[in-house]
Order: sequence, then C-alpha cells, then structure tokens
Amino acid sequence: YKPKDIVDPATPYPGDKVIITEGAFEGFQAIFTEPDGEARSMLLLNLINKEIKHSVKNTEFRKDRKSTR
Repeated sequence: YKPKDIVDPATPYPGDKVIITEGAFEGFQAIFTEPDGEARSMLLLNLINKEIKHSVKNTEFRKDRKSTR
C-alpha cells in the first residue's frame, strides 16, 4: 500500500534530467518529457545537435542525481 500523496523522490517530472541505464543509448543524458503508458516514458535526447523524442522502458533510465528535484 502506498498513499497517493507520497511521491518517490526518484520519480522524474517533465523537464528533469535522466540517465539512460540500458539499451542502445546507455550512458546518455536525456530530459524526461512525459509518461508513455504504464511501462514506458518519452525522453528527449540530443544527438548530433538534433533533439529526438524516444520512448524508453521505465526500467531503462533513472533520474539524474544532479537534477534539482
């Protein structure tokens, strides 16, 4: 049981920096933009000076510890 008003501090909010921890973009920093269903999220990656939105499994990234929230 988890009360609805308690938020996990590791939960990213739109605009938070995250680190991709698995897959082809492992080690890349991205920006969390929005949830993409129950198990995925949309992240904004900057690749070769071009911003790309990419859907990633929620288990394949974590909030950047340096993020302000």
